[in-house]
Amino acid sequence: MPRQAAKGQARAKILEYMRRHNGYITSRQVDKLGLHREWLRILEKEGKAERMARGVYVTPDKWPDPYYALNLELPKVVFSHMTALYFHDLSIKAPDDEWDMTVPRSYHSFRLKDPYTVFYVPPETYGLGLTKVRTNFGNYVNAYDVERTICDIVRSKDREDYEYVKYGVREYLRSRKKNLQKLVEYAAKLGIQSKVERYVELQY
Repeated sequence: MPRQAAKGQARAKILEYMRRHNGYITSRQVDKLGLHREWLRILEKEGKAERMARGVYVTPDKWPDPYYALNLELPKVVFSHMTALYFHDLSIKAPDDEWDMTVPRSYHSFRLKDPYTVFYVPPETYGLGLTKVRTNFGNYVNAYDVERTICDIVRSKDREDYEYVKYGVREYLRSRKKNLQKLVEYAAKLGIQSKVERYVELQY
């Protein structure tokens, strides 16, 4: 195959992948396509891709989603606590850049530092309540479901703004979608059942 045609195919392959995946691609995904990562830098120079995070690129026509980009870069990250509360529409404050996230205790990355608040948990509770939520940019990221989130903010309420915690719990208790049985089950598995039950009783 002529060299120029091969180059054109490489470009087309990456851009087609990005088109089918919300405009995003990572260096690892380029590896899986059997292409050299240098193509990402070439497409960036040509204005066909923009670097959003380490090893994460997006097409210029897409509005950058920092939550999604971080999850692509660090797939083990789960948005939790007050950030998850925001995704569940139970917060009066947007997280801005100060995100709460949870990772397995053994997981380490130089990216897990300020302004992020990182909670390290044992593997047996890391997956409890793990789900996908939609960001305000339309992409899906890892987060804990609402019951796990309520457990987390009650357990860590001394580290959070008391008014935000109280508001989130009260709004959850007013919701028709609440599942108190699941909440108690999660709290028991996290070893905080009595603490959660007492706090919930106070907010009723």
